[in-house]
Amino acid sequence: MRVKTVLLLLTLCCNFSFTLNAGQSAKPAASPDATVKEFYRWYIEQLSKNIDPLSQKKSTMAKYLTPELLRKAPRLIEQMDADIFINAQDFDEAWGKHVMIAKLMIQGAKATMNVTLKGSPSFGDSKMRIHMKQIAGVWKIDRIDPL
Repeated sequence: MRVKTVLLLLTLCCNFSFTLNAGQSAKPAASPDATVKEFYRWYIEQLSKNIDPLSQKKSTMAKYLTPELLRKAPRLIEQMDADIFINAQDFDEAWGKHVMIAKLMIQGAKATMNVTLKGSPSFGDSKMRIHMKQIAGVWKIDRIDPL
């Protein structure tokens, strides 16, 4: 009787442990708005450290951008004569801490949203419309339009 009880308890513990581990490894993909907020927190932090993310942190940029945008970005920056990711030539460190999302629309594997990077009163805000694509379950920024 005692052996059966011990075996039953061991089986239950193993199943419970397996269930917990399986739940941890199957994390859902980040939402489009969470991805954008994470990107801007990271991006502004890099700019604050005088790091050019596009040339010095390309592998991290690839986590957030579609391959097409990553490839076209240098030419777009040159054409616009500004940083296409923040829609400005200069930045406010407050932008990375105050990323506001509005009008989020998700349609299948595409999403759009309005993004406002809230700056200090002396610097101001930067506003843009972001278009995203879901690639292999990961939301990535595909296009950024100034507002």
